[in-house]
Amino acid sequence: YLLASQTRLYVPAGRNNPVVLNRADGKRIRVVSGQGGTYALLTGDSLVFGPGKTGTLGFVESNRSDQLASFKGNHMIVTSEMSYLQSDTHLSALDRQLYLKLARERRALQSRQKTAAEELKKTKVTSLTKRKMLQTQLTELGKAIDVKTTEMGECFPWRVACEQPLSMVLAGRTLITGGHNSIAAFDAGTGKQLWSGNAEGDVFGLAVAGGRLFASTNRGVIHCLETKR
Repeated sequence: YLLASQTRLYVPAGRNNPVVLNRADGKRIRVVSGQGGTYALLTGDSLVFGPGKTGTLGFVESNRSDQLASFKGNHMIVTSEMSYLQSDTHLSALDRQLYLKLARERRALQSRQKTAAEELKKTKVTSLTKRKMLQTQLTELGKAIDVKTTEMGECFPWRVACEQPLSMVLAGRTLITGGHNSIAAFDAGTGKQLWSGNAEGDVFGLAVAGGRLFASTNRGVIHCLETKR
């Protein structure tokens, strides 16, 4: 399916990487890096897509082709405060703003590391002082990158086991997940499972309206659940 921002059209391409087109005239602007997949969403003008063969979602900022970050998961829900990730085995909350801030800082360090490494290759063996300086710089940059990576790993307030990997929807402060013959609900603030129930088939569609949950399955069944009053 297609996604549109005010100026861009994003085209997921299955086994190939997503293509970005100019919405006004249809001209191709770029192909983003990463992996293929049929799942995609826009947050602002940034693209989240995947999960490809590795079960990861890539995050590409507007007007760039390279990935800023990647997330383990099949689906994502984005809110102003938090993102929620659904993988084959887990459900997790992500402090997205902090994570992306750290990812940008890490990317800047990696760019400096690449430049220093290229300069070291060009430096003659006779220039021992300069080579030593560049080697020291590379060591320090490597340590700084490791620190940023560790900090990024700490941006998940909670992560819990989840047996429903097929679909996800957010209703207020409740995350609802659909899986193989089952549906479950989790507190979005803590990750605590609130309830679970059976479904007839694989739950690929979830929708919330009028205080009710509608869950559709691959067997052509639509379940309607209502909160007890």
